[in-house]
Amino acid sequence: MDSLTPSQLEALNQLRDLTNGGDDDVSIGVLSSVDWDVQQAADMIFGTGPSHSPPTRQMEHFEIDDSAQGETQDWSQRNVNEFPSNPRPSALISVISYPFQLITSIFRFIFSVLRIPIPHIPFLSLNFYRPLRPTRAASRGIDSWIRELEEETGAVCIGSASSAVASGIAGPSSSGLTARGAQPQKHLPNFAVGTYEDTLRRCQKENRVGCVVLVSEEHDDDAEFKRTTLTDPTFVNLLVDSDFIVWGGDVRDLEPYSASEKLQATTYPFVAFVSNQPTRSSSSQSPTLTVLSRHQGASNTSPTKLVEHLTSNLLPRVQPYLQRLIDSQRAIERDRMLRQQQDQAFQDAARRDTDRIRAKMAQEKAAEVERQAQAQRAVEEELERQRAVEERERLVKERMVWRRWARRALVPVEAPSDILRIAIRLPNGSRLVRRFSPDTTLSQLYAFVDKEFIPAEYAALDDPTAPPKVGDMENIIGEMGGEREWWGFKLLSSYPRAEVAWKAKVRLAEVPCLKDGGGQLIVEMDGGSRRTSMENGSRDEDGYDTESDEE
Repeated sequence: MDSLTPSQLEALNQLRDLTNGGDDDVSIGVLSSVDWDVQQAADMIFGTGPSHSPPTRQMEHFEIDDSAQGETQDWSQRNVNEFPSNPRPSALISVISYPFQLITSIFRFIFSVLRIPIPHIPFLSLNFYRPLRPTRAASRGIDSWIRELEEETGAVCIGSASSAVASGIAGPSSSGLTARGAQPQKHLPNFAVGTYEDTLRRCQKENRVGCVVLVSEEHDDDAEFKRTTLTDPTFVNLLVDSDFIVWGGDVRDLEPYSASEKLQATTYPFVAFVSNQPTRSSSSQSPTLTVLSRHQGASNTSPTKLVEHLTSNLLPRVQPYLQRLIDSQRAIERDRMLRQQQDQAFQDAARRDTDRIRAKMAQEKAAEVERQAQAQRAVEEELERQRAVEERERLVKERMVWRRWARRALVPVEAPSDILRIAIRLPNGSRLVRRFSPDTTLSQLYAFVDKEFIPAEYAALDDPTAPPKVGDMENIIGEMGGEREWWGFKLLSSYPRAEVAWKAKVRLAEVPCLKDGGGQLIVEMDGGSRRTSMENGSRDEDGYDTESDEE
């Protein structure tokens, strides 16, 4: 009721007032069948309306194909939407029939509990009141109807029997439906659980034939139809082997009643077959769900007639077209799968290409980063080298200032009292000979030799009179890299050959090879190299004094 519009709710309230309450589901069903006309709905309920039928309800997505049904009724002379009138019984007849209805209900309950098929006894179905619409306060579902059908017939749906392997019930086979045990088991068609519309959609989507079974429990032939037709092995086998979709229900329930209106059922039991068929219109090529045949009444729904109709008429006519549709669907599905596989392969290839490009870009980026790092390191190394060169140049300049100052301030003047005669052989072969005082230090002796290596462009007259910085030169030598870096040469005695290493504040009188009157020394540049820039004339190169030197 929540889905009703305001105008529909108003019509429902008016009809409820006319019927002194009543069942809302019944009222809604009657109103919906007459397009919510309250007057026509009241006439249908009380049976006092005019003889003309209510407006025809159009079937959606259906065409009627009764060309091969072979029924003797003249459908052109009858309004297929008109249902049998059900006049309202009088109160006296209802009171008289009440005991019979009570007895019928008791018998049905006992037979249902004992799972015994209900025999076809006329008075058991005696009922003078036949409602137009479902009378249950809450309409049953299809699964409830199937369970009641199994209890009433003592049979089981073939789908349930096929899955019950542990119970020993055999499934469908072309040779017949029999149980594995000693007792044969009756079977019902595999009824689909769902709505009528869902079943039609399955038939249309899966290109299968649908079988719609509609019964009315209040009809005299209802029990006979259920016992003979719905449990007939040949009929059930044919439905299973031909892959039918079977759906059914009791028209007293809302869903089957709606299906009966759409299928234009007027007599029960009712069996209809639906399937996809070519569209009669030449403008459309898509198949249309069509009612292939309708069978109404006990005589037209016997298992023999239905099996004969299916095997000789309906299946030979329908199956070739359905098979073409199935093959076409399979071809479309194959093409779709092929396209999907191609798309997947394309996506995989694209992903691999993307990964390869990204890896290459990452590699190039890493190479660029490494190149930039190397360039940065090269720049830093160049800056460090330049700073080292500048530092060396600064130290060389500062040392040159100290050397020039030492030439002026440290080299002692030769005095007559000096007793240590020392001959010094330079790397270019020239010799220096002079006398030193025993108190002369090694620093003064090294400064005397070092002045020979000062370039000629630095004149002695221009030597500084003060040191470049405050402090003792002997301490500065240690701060500026040591004596090797400062002097750049070493002194060695000629024989025995031994180094006269520079030491701070050491007097010549303390040097073993010089303290006894002096000696001969050889100047050797660090690394074994000799300076050749000095040109002091040729001298004897044996490193020893001669008689001419003594003169």
